[in-house]
Amino acid sequence: MLFLNILAQVSKSVVYEEIPWLTTPDLDDDSIFIDYSNIKNGLSLQQTKQYKAKVIPIDSVIMTCVGKFGVSAIITKELVINQQLHAFLPSQHFLPKFIAYCIKNQKSYCETKATSTTIAYLNKTNCNSIPIPHISA
Repeated sequence: MLFLNILAQVSKSVVYEEIPWLTTPDLDDDSIFIDYSNIKNGLSLQQTKQYKAKVIPIDSVIMTCVGKFGVSAIITKELVINQQLHAFLPSQHFLPKFIAYCIKNQKSYCETKATSTTIAYLNKTNCNSIPIPHISA
């Protein structure tokens, strides 16, 4: 529960939203883009270092891995995420739009791979196993 611990510590001080903190409710089911104006939390660069929060680079693809599957987005600003999201980091081997749409298309696959006690959850291995079609040039 790193996210909750950091948020509790940060909420005691002034939060400067230099680096947005993306959570599942900030994602739009119907879009692969993020409306950054709706993000309520953030960290300063100093806070990311203090709390060892991983800053996700631009052009990464974010997907939900808890509860609701098939929700994905491309990030256009550096940000931090909580453990309910998984990030596919940028690579010269894939186009972020393609990956984001493939994830949306693989909702059923994610549901079959998820483990569940109370809320369905995809671990990192299962997130990374989502079938992505290979397209040759």
